[in-house]
Amino acid sequence: MNVSGRLRGWLIVGALAAVWLLVDRPWTVRPIRSAESAGPVEARQLVDEMWTSRVVATIEADAVGPAAFVEAARAGGARTGAVSASGIVRSVDTTSRVGLALVDVDPVDGRPDIAVQIGPVIRGTAVRDVLPFVRFTDFANQIEFAAVASALNDRVLSDVLADMAIEALPGRRVRVTGAASVDPADADALPVVTPVRLVLEAQP
Repeated sequence: MNVSGRLRGWLIVGALAAVWLLVDRPWTVRPIRSAESAGPVEARQLVDEMWTSRVVATIEADAVGPAAFVEAARAGGARTGAVSASGIVRSVDTTSRVGLALVDVDPVDGRPDIAVQIGPVIRGTAVRDVLPFVRFTDFANQIEFAAVASALNDRVLSDVLADMAIEALPGRRVRVTGAASVDPADADALPVVTPVRLVLEAQP
């Protein structure tokens, strides 16, 4: 093959390689300084930075009553949502490590309307999932997205529940704001609330 033939061959190979790189890029493009570079350590730092000003503030601003949330979910709406309510803790279930306080929401009728997670294990991703500014597409992979959910749940344990006397809750009035989840196909299922605020109210 003469020189011009070899040159044409190399040009063709180079062009094909460029097309392959454009179509099937062997790298991941990631935004700079976003919620996105979040391994376990970075996820905790991210949550610490946004907890009060964004996480709690957003859930408080978006909260509706539990009944309205459940009605919307069973009508085809989201399975998770921000809720807020006052009521009386009828009982506490600590038979598993995912402890629950069963709350009879105002106007009280003697029956629980919501189950509030009280630890020592917080299950699920409801807090992460109700935040419109935390999106899966902002993260490199599922592991990083999951790390943020875990860091949010850890913050609930340390910031909301650490000083709560769980054994003293039955019979007490509480005000709870948090991220709720419900199975809309189960008519008997109580919405499970992961609290970002849980306050004991004065007894009447």
